[in-house]
Amino acid sequence: MEERESIQKRAIMVHSFTAEVLDEKWTPTIGAKELEMANTRLAEQHIPWRWRWHTKTSNLAGSITLQNATA
Repeated sequence: MEERESIQKRAIMVHSFTAEVLDEKWTPTIGAKELEMANTRLAEQHIPWRWRWHTKTSNLAGSITLQNATA
C-alpha cells in the first residue's frame, strides 16, 4: 500500500460548482494523500476550488481527419 501512496500524478485545480479550470498550464505533480489533504483544507476554508486528477483526452475525430488528408 505504501508504494501506491508514493505514486505521483498530475493534478489540476477545478471550481466545484462550474467545473471551470483555474489554469490549464498549472498541473503540479502530487500524490493521492497530498491531494486528499489539500482538498480537505480547501473545504474547511469554504474555498470552492478542488484538486482533481488531470486527464488528457485525445480527439479521435482529429486523428481520422489527419489520416484522410495524408492518404
